[in-house]
Amino acid sequence: MHKLDDAKTGIINEIQIIRKDIRSVLDERLGRIEEDIAKIKTRYGMIRSNPIEYNKSSIYIPPST
Repeated sequence: MHKLDDAKTGIINEIQIIRKDIRSVLDERLGRIEEDIAKIKTRYGMIRSNPIEYNKSSIYIPPST
């Protein structure tokens, strides 16, 4: 019975380690995605980091058809 308890504890520990690893990988990926979205929004004038630097000519407006 002692061996089963040790095996159970070992499995639980491994699962916890894997969950922490996955969580850190996902947090890192989500952080990069959020940074990319912020860059895209800034580029297209959706976010103004500094209103003085805002340049309307940098926004692409497609021709109407």
